Order: sequence, then structure tokens, then C-alpha cells
Amino acid sequence: MKKLNIILVLVLLSLLSEMAFASSPFQHYDSGRFDIDLAVDYFKSTANFQSDATKAALPAGYHLQTINFLTEARYVFIQDFGVLLGVAVNSTESRDSLATRTNSTLSHVHFGADYRIVESESWELTAETKYIHAVEKVDVTADSALNSDGAGQIIGSLGTAFRWGGFTPYAKGGINYRMEGLSTLLTYAAGAEWQFEKIAVGGAVIGYMSIKDDEKTTQSTDRETLTNRVNATSKKYYSINPNLTDSEFYLKYRLDESLAFRFFGGYTIIGSNSAEGFHGGAAVTWGFGGSSSQSYESEHHGSGRHKKNSVSVDPSEKGFKEDVNDGVNQDYFKPVTPSKEEYVEEVETSTQNQEVPEPPPPPKTKVKAKPVVNPETVEKEYKVKIKKKKKKK
Repeated sequence: MKKLNIILVLVLLSLLSEMAFASSPFQHYDSGRFDIDLAVDYFKSTANFQSDATKAALPAGYHLQTINFLTEARYVFIQDFGVLLGVAVNSTESRDSLATRTNSTLSHVHFGADYRIVESESWELTAETKYIHAVEKVDVTADSALNSDGAGQIIGSLGTAFRWGGFTPYAKGGINYRMEGLSTLLTYAAGAEWQFEKIAVGGAVIGYMSIKDDEKTTQSTDRETLTNRVNATSKKYYSINPNLTDSEFYLKYRLDESLAFRFFGGYTIIGSNSAEGFHGGAAVTWGFGGSSSQSYESEHHGSGRHKKNSVSVDPSEKGFKEDVNDGVNQDYFKPVTPSKEEYVEEVETSTQNQEVPEPPPPPKTKVKAKPVVNPETVEKEYKVKIKKKKKKK
């Protein structure tokens, strides 16, 4: 029942970060795991998608570019349940015919949680939730470039991934409820990753669409007047009912089990009331801990809890025990010992404390029998049968 309640809460709040998902669609879920993620993302635009999805270039010499820095820490409290905390610093530059405006501030802080609902060797289902608190609100009287939508957000999603050897397709979808009268978004992502020993490459389609109108839908000029003045007419931020589909390709390099690097980039495919442009960036993830010390291969090539090995370890025994239950007849590998009846003969001796008569010795050969030590028992001795040679006359 407790597990069901957690699932219901996460589904109701679901999560999806717009661009971060494609760069990091997989997470560790081993109890005690701690990860720190540092990322930088650059975006530049010289065109917009209009309300009818047609593309229109910004006026000659106009452009908008942003550099976003994200720091996030994540800790797995208990198996399959992680919590996260992050901050973002956004820097924006807009240039038009009159001025070049900039704005570099701490744009938001966020916290959330994620939970792995189902996990098997080939499939997993996860739920995530996050709240974003906007540190800087939109000031319609300011003369600096906008570097965010300036609104708090409750965002969340359900995600799934399939592990087919080194090939892993994945998908994710959710809801982004934005405050300050902005439209509510339906978020989605789908992609695939090819994994090798230390390198992984992948690609994804990422996007969102407005499913609940902006409160200024019938007064779009109120928002457009501001963005035209301070953001070089770009619709990157604070636009009416935006829709967007973007692409991303990435490469991951794992230096070891605790340190990994990501490089990513992409270009806008289509949209409406949003900015067109290309983006690219890099990230580094440092992680440690975890009670079962699951490796990158067990997390991404199959579950560590279901992975089969040729050698099994019994925690109640010291050392290791070879797993011989592999279908091979082990009798072929047992040592062969000849039967003792083939070369010895049993005899009984008296319980008296006396020497046992020696058998007739062969020429130049002497065999002595050991005396009986315990007179109260009857012991068995063995004598060697030796074929007697006949003397020639």
C-alpha cells in the first residue's frame, strides 16, 4: 500500500526537464548512491517559429544566445528511490540595432524525487517529480535580457527503457504546470542509446506542447512587446502558448565507475511561438557509494539483481564456490582410482599382542607386517600377493 501511494503521488506530480533528459536518461537506483552532475548548455537563435509554425528570421543583425550552467546533486535514500537538489545560473545576451543587453543571474533552484516502479533484466518503469522555484521574476519595466520564463513550475513524468543487449530505446512523457499565468505543457521525449565498453552514443527527439492556454492568449501583444524590446524579438522565453520539437545527439565516455563525461548537441526541428536554433554542451558526473556496488554494465546492460554469472558466491561461506550446475557431466573430471581388490587381499589377525608371521618372501625381497596395537579389537591388514617363481632344474 505504501508503495502504491508513492507511485500515485509521483504520477500526479510527474517530471521532465526539457533538455537534460536526453543527455542523461538513465539513473543509478542502488541504495546509498550519491551523484553530482555539472553541466553547461549553449543556445543561439536567429529565427522564430510563428504561431502558424512557419519560420521567420530575426531582423538583420539580431540574435539571442544563452549559456546555462546547471549543478545537481542526487542521493538514493533507499533502494529504487532517489532525491535531488539543483541550482541553475543562466546568462543571456540579446543584440538588436540599438543595443546589446545581457543578464546573468541565479535563475532558479529545484528539488525533487524519482522512483523506479518496475525493474527487470530487459525493462524498467520510472516516475519522477520536481518543483522549480524561479529566483528572478519577469519585470516588464526592466531593460535587461530575459534569461528564464520567471515562473515556478511543477513538472513530472513517467519514463520507460528497454535493454536489448547493447541497444537501449527509451521514452518519457509528462506534464509541466507553469505558474504566473503561463500555459501548461505536455512534455515528451523518445530516443535510443548504443552502449559499448566505455562509450555510449545516442539520440533523441525532445519537445513540449501547450495543452492549457496562457492567460494572455487574447492579449499576446502584452508579452510580445516585452520580448521584442529586450530579447531582440526572440521567442526563447516568455512567449504565448509555445510548442517545440527539438533533436539531440550525445556521446558518453565513462572513465571509471565513478566518473563519466557527456557531450551533446542538437537543432530545433519544428515549433510555434518559440525560437529556432542550435544548442550544444557538456557535462561531467561524479558518483560514489551504493550498498551493492553495481557497475555501469549492471545498470545499463542489465539489472545487477538479475544478471547471471558463471561463479556464485555464498555470503555464509568464506571464499567462493564454483557453480558446476552448467549442464556438463562432472563425472568426466573425477579422478579414477583402481579398486583395491585388484591388488590387495584382506586378512584377519589375532587380537593377541604378537607379531604377525611374515609372508614367504620372494628372492631378495622382504615385507614386514606392522604389529597389532590394540589387543581388544580385530583389525584388518593387507598383504601383497606375490607370484612365486619356480626354480629351473
